[in-house]
This record gives sequence, C-alpha cells and structure tokens, in this order.
Amino acid sequence: MRFLAATLTVLLLAGVSAALAEMTLIEDFESYEVGSSIHLKGTDAMGGGARWHTQVNGAALMDCNRAFVQVEDNTKCLRATTQYWNSENPNIICVAMSMYDYGIYGEGTIYFAFKHPGDPNGFALQTNDKWPGWDYGGAETGDVAAPSFQGNMGSDGWNQGGVIAGFAGNTNGAGWFWGRDGSASNPPAAGDAGYKFQQVNTQSNEWTEFWVQVDHANDRSKFYTCPRGGTPELIMNPDGGEWWAMRNEQRDNNAVLNLRFQIGYPWPTQVVCTLFLDDVAIDNTAMTLDRPDVQHDQPIPGDLDGDGDVDLDDFVILKNAFGVGDAGDCDDDGDTDLDDFVILKNNFGTAA
Repeated sequence: MRFLAATLTVLLLAGVSAALAEMTLIEDFESYEVGSSIHLKGTDAMGGGARWHTQVNGAALMDCNRAFVQVEDNTKCLRATTQYWNSENPNIICVAMSMYDYGIYGEGTIYFAFKHPGDPNGFALQTNDKWPGWDYGGAETGDVAAPSFQGNMGSDGWNQGGVIAGFAGNTNGAGWFWGRDGSASNPPAAGDAGYKFQQVNTQSNEWTEFWVQVDHANDRSKFYTCPRGGTPELIMNPDGGEWWAMRNEQRDNNAVLNLRFQIGYPWPTQVVCTLFLDDVAIDNTAMTLDRPDVQHDQPIPGDLDGDGDVDLDDFVILKNAFGVGDAGDCDDDGDTDLDDFVILKNNFGTAA
C-alpha cells in the first residue's frame, strides 16, 4: 500500500510538471522582509514554489545573518556570504531551494540572475533527485540526516549532489565558468576530476543572467549567460562541445528536484565570498531562452541604501564615507567625494 501511494505521488508530480509549460518565476524575494534570514522561508507544500534552507559550519541547519534578504539595485535579493571555512561564527556552506512541483523530469530550463564575486572563490550550483525538504515527521530539528533532506555538504565534499555548474571571478574582472565535460566519465574515473573551465562574457559584481537547459534523459545540460538584459550566449566547453555533463554522485537520475548554491569554491581558508541571487524561474517541460516576467526599477542616483528614495539616511551614509570609502559613491568612480554629494543633493526627496 505504501509503495502504491508513493507511485501515485510520483505520477501526480509528473502530471503537474507536464502542465507547467512556461518559464515560471518561483522566487524573487520580494515577499520577505529586508534583513531577514532566508532559512525556512517559502512554501513547503504542493502548489508552492521555493522553500529555502541554510547550512552553516559543518552540518547545522539554522538561521544565519550571512544568508539574508537585502535591497540591491532597487530590488530585493538573496545575499549569502561565507567568511572562511574555520570561522567560529555561523558560516554559510550553502543555501538550498526546493523545487517541489516544478521538478524537471525530462527536458526543462533553470533560470536565475546573480552576481559572482571578484575573486577566484565563486559559487557552485548543484542538484539531486532526493525529495526536497526537511524531516517530514514534523520535528524540523535541523538534522541533515533526516530521510527526506536534500543532503549534507560536509567534509565528504560533493557526494550528496550532482554538480551542474559554477562561476568565479578573476583578477581582470571577467567571469570564469566551470562544468563537467560531456565526455568525462560519470562518476569520474580515478584521477579524473572531469571539470573544464571556460572564460565567459560576464563581469564580476555585475548582474548576470544564467540559463541551464536540462536534457535529463541523457544526463546533460547546455548553459547560456549574458549581462542582465543582454543577448544570451552559449557557453561552449574548451573541447568545442555544446553539452556539459551533469555529475550524478548519489543522484538516481530520476529528476531535478532542488537547487543548491555552495558559496565559495573551493572552500576558502581566509577569503570572503559573496553571492547575490535573484529571480529564480523554471520551465519544467522545455528548453528555452525565455526570461521570467519581472520588472526591475532603475536605481535613483543618490539612493545609497536602495530603499527607493533619497533621504537623510542616504546623506548619513555619504557623510560617514566621505573621503574614506566608497559607500557613498553615487557616480561609480570608486570614492565618496564632493561630486557624490552634489548628485545626492540634486536628487534629495526623490522617490521611486
């Protein structure tokens, strides 16, 4: 009877998936309070979209002030930062989002916007086909070994998730992408990491759009990226192939049921690494280069705290940074000076 119920559940989910034939925005962070932890945010139910958890230090699931919602460029987004691996304070290992009825069982597309950091320790996108969520017994104790949990990102590395892709910065500001070569053994043979690196047309600390076109039957993906609002460009691997492999690890190759963002790769020892993430969308029936239907307001010059207006709070930020930092930089020249003060003064009282 239990087997029958499980089978019906899988068929139901697959049927729901087949009905969602469009690029659907499932997370834009606009419903959350600025400054709030992302941990356990979202809807853990059929018909819902994202549900988030934060893993910190070795294996704990908990709220953390290093994975929270903030305003960036006049839009709410997720900001997740790892300080360094041996930090005594709660230190982000990864943030994970459940997909629920947006799971990809055949062909599909994953989309999101992000900023990758200006250092070589970027982030990795992973997935697996475990039922996403926490301990469905209701305790939600934070135990990563709970039967339905997405899996631990602990000292054993990556072996609870299939690696899709990763991004990092570079000293010249350009972006680097890494993924599994489509010809690599899966799982990798001894001594074969199976990863290829490719420079891409993105800039560190600038919003980037990213599409993952999933061919689940053949366990492979194509990747497209561009600056926000640009023209998507196919990321070819260095051997000239369009397809990149999805690394199985402990996936059973049934579906893509969650997205997991590891912050900092490889785990840095003394490096601060930050990921900004926004506008996660899924088309779970087709490969596409569509964008989700979202609108981004242009920032107001002088709105230093990103709250949609120029007021006394912004003046205080500028005053405190004047001559000593770039927090009050209104003209993007890397400092806070009289030119920035004039921009703020001319826009004082302006609101979106």
